[in-house]
Amino acid sequence: MAVLTNFFVANVEDAEAIGTSAAPTDEFFSAKAGGLDPAKLGSLYAIASVSPYSADFMKDPSHLLYEGASGVKIQLVPSDLVLSLCQIPDMGLPSVAKQWAATDGFKDDSKWTSDSVEEALKNFSEVCREALGEGKALMMYISS
Repeated sequence: MAVLTNFFVANVEDAEAIGTSAAPTDEFFSAKAGGLDPAKLGSLYAIASVSPYSADFMKDPSHLLYEGASGVKIQLVPSDLVLSLCQIPDMGLPSVAKQWAATDGFKDDSKWTSDSVEEALKNFSEVCREALGEGKALMMYISS
């Protein structure tokens, strides 16, 4: 089973370097994924962009930037998600977190409380703003 472990803010050209690095978190700006996964991010996009949910949102094959023999994959977080989330003011995040916590990805998992979903959203929002502010991509580091 593949596990999303980190988000990286870097240039798209750095995807292979991130994927092959022995210590990518020492070399590139990153944040722990903290239990987020592509399905949860897809539901967040639907809320942040006021769009219908699509199970395929995070599955675009063109977003796979690197796939290594060791099972590491580097996948681009769609810029639509980054931009949609960056347009929400900080004071709007608790409302978005409440809607997000009510989605299937969180309802069936007892480790997620409304506070932990809000904290995850704040952290992810900060990483999105870092990427946008730096003019760089936001990438997911997935290992198996």
